[in-house]
Amino acid sequence: AETLRFATLVKSLYPKVPLSLMYFDYGHMRGQNKQADVDLLRAKVNAWIDHYVLGSGATPKQDVTVLTQTCPKDAKSGGPYVARNWDALTPGRRVLRSTAAQTVLSTGGDPSVSATFDPVAGPGACATTTTASEPGTASYAFPNAKGAGYTMIGSPLVQAKIAITGAFPELTGRLFDVAPDGTQTLVARNVYRPADGDTSLLWQLNANAWRFAPGHHARLEILGRDVPYMRASNGHFSIAISDVTITLPTRETKGNGLSAAKALPLPKGYKRAPAIPTASKKKPVKHRHKKPAKRKGR
Repeated sequence: AETLRFATLVKSLYPKVPLSLMYFDYGHMRGQNKQADVDLLRAKVNAWIDHYVLGSGATPKQDVTVLTQTCPKDAKSGGPYVARNWDALTPGRRVLRSTAAQTVLSTGGDPSVSATFDPVAGPGACATTTTASEPGTASYAFPNAKGAGYTMIGSPLVQAKIAITGAFPELTGRLFDVAPDGTQTLVARNVYRPADGDTSLLWQLNANAWRFAPGHHARLEILGRDVPYMRASNGHFSIAISDVTITLPTRETKGNGLSAAKALPLPKGYKRAPAIPTASKKKPVKHRHKKPAKRKGR
């Protein structure tokens, strides 16, 4: 999210500045930093410097490259997936809708599950837990993937109606990949603090790239706390969540209930930011000028 905001700002201020982005399982805690993926990054960086600093080599393409996170770590990353900009990476979507109300409590959840997925002290990106029910949480399961499965790239989107009771409400979301044996691996997460009086939810989890293999399915869990990933609220509250729509951005557009992607909704008062705008070669517009009318003589 930070790099996309920066890239959008740069291209908005300086449209002609060359820019390319690469995302993969790399960097801070939970990043697995696979050697093959790091080598690809370094090759791209070196080619960029060779051209723009040393003046040698071909002009690098301005695009976005993505590799998927995989478990186990020694599994080859999916991709590379390349597109002209961020939005073009995911022409498809997988949508799950649920009308039934579920209630999230500030005291809900299993602390041992949260500890397993601690990004600092936990066992790593490929840690797993069971899908045993966690009281005081909301859970939404997608159907099992079929055929070749499908690839999520980007931020899962959650839309819902909410009814808040109590003070200092907080929501944390965790998207899992649930394997056929019932174990689950964390794919994406984020935290959201609704304002007092909020009755609706429009919320994106942090982005990731992940392939849901055949027989696996995505599962979203919403909690009122997720310590130690995020400090628990000082308040005591409950949040009823209903009319939920969960959207996963996908590389594929067919099979597994996938469909063509639509523009994401925006909160009231917001405008859409270009995701790494690309310079387009617009054809000059031809204007037809009317001949001036002849003036009548006096």
